[in-house]
Amino acid sequence: MLLILVMALAFCLIVLALGALGVGIGFLLKICIPSLQIGHAVVAGSIISVASVHFFGRLMHAISSQTEEGDEIPDDHPALVLPKDFRNHLPRRRRPRRKRK
Repeated sequence: MLLILVMALAFCLIVLALGALGVGIGFLLKICIPSLQIGHAVVAGSIISVASVHFFGRLMHAISSQTEEGDEIPDDHPALVLPKDFRNHLPRRRRPRRKRK
């Protein structure tokens, strides 16, 4: 039970920090672009802050997984080779014939 409370508290703190960062970026956007409404600026700031944290997390995960594996290329994903003339489209429809008068 204590673990769940600690995890919930950590989650709330992270959400609060990201929200504050989003509002701060929104106010900076509002100052830089006066024609921008404050609501739109805060939404844009929130999206920017969450996207940057997500990108940073993926980058750190990629760096940590690369150092653990070394320079080996994993063979668990087979390669799919398609021929050059592979086309993924529907067959052409014929034009309707014109009615003769």
